[in-house]
Amino acid sequence: MTSKKWSLKSLLIVQFVLCAMIPSLVLSSLLIMEFRTIQTEEQIIKQRAQTEKAILQVEFELEKLSLQLQQLSADSNAALAASSGIFAQNARNKMVQVANQHSLAKALLLVDTRSWVVEAVPIDAMLLSLAPISTQLTTLFLQDYAATQSTYLVASKELTESLLTSDSDQHQQMPELIVMQVPLKLSDTTTIDPRSKLTGAIVALLPVESIKALLEKYSPDATLHNIYWQQQALLPNYSVDDEMVITVAPLAVPGLNARLNIEFATSKATALNAITVLTYRFAVITALFLGLLLFVGWFFVRLEMKPITALSKLVERYAEGNLQQSRQYFPFTEFEQIAAVLHTMSVKLHEHQELLNN
Repeated sequence: MTSKKWSLKSLLIVQFVLCAMIPSLVLSSLLIMEFRTIQTEEQIIKQRAQTEKAILQVEFELEKLSLQLQQLSADSNAALAASSGIFAQNARNKMVQVANQHSLAKALLLVDTRSWVVEAVPIDAMLLSLAPISTQLTTLFLQDYAATQSTYLVASKELTESLLTSDSDQHQQMPELIVMQVPLKLSDTTTIDPRSKLTGAIVALLPVESIKALLEKYSPDATLHNIYWQQQALLPNYSVDDEMVITVAPLAVPGLNARLNIEFATSKATALNAITVLTYRFAVITALFLGLLLFVGWFFVRLEMKPITALSKLVERYAEGNLQQSRQYFPFTEFEQIAAVLHTMSVKLHEHQELLNN
């Protein structure tokens, strides 16, 4: 059984294409891999810069709210309103001014020492149940005049849903909320004024869901992926995989004993979109280039095969005994040398035949 023979023409075309394509493919692949790495690093830097900017803006809002709550607590009208209801309208007006400046605070409450809500902004917050924060309020009131401002995080789905009634999807809301409570005192002269005692507190309720919405507003090009409190994910339904670019930044809340860790994530498909487009364009250009190479290779191999075909026919004629052929000339030196040798051999063979015939 004879093995299948290779066509020299096909072999030359394959060699021509491979020698041209392999270096370009290897080099282009290495460059694309390097570009993907650079693009990923740039996306991480860009995402980190944007998230840090968003964190700073939210921290500024929280710090500003905390300072204004302190200023409000220093107003004697608020302390008197908590103590006896006097000047309650004046206290409410100032609470409205603070609430209008801070969208994070979904409710501002003026609470007396019995944990009754004296004034609230908005007015519907008067009906809120303070049971989830009753322990903290009791602890504050027990400290009496020595009480200081405190901030803590509690989880109350009922309270959070009441504060976020305008949001459509309450099932996905985080139940956690940050509570800022500032004590109300009538006077700093405890030895002179017998009324200088703790009369109540200003309580600000900030759902973590509101902080999440504000972070998303300040970081339009990055996706807020999760929020962690003491290593606990507040969004347990979110998952992280290897196809995401992750950055984490801490969020400091005034008075809170630990920071919230904010995790932002962007899919690598989005981060590498520019390189993906470039890769697609490269594939199209490579396919066109390969087609052009095949055509050029076929054209040149065809030109190269013509002398080989002519030489093959010349040898066949000599093999058939036609020794009186005129010398043929070829464009390649190697073929020219073979043709010359064959012509010389045919002349000598012809001479020997004549001598033998004589």
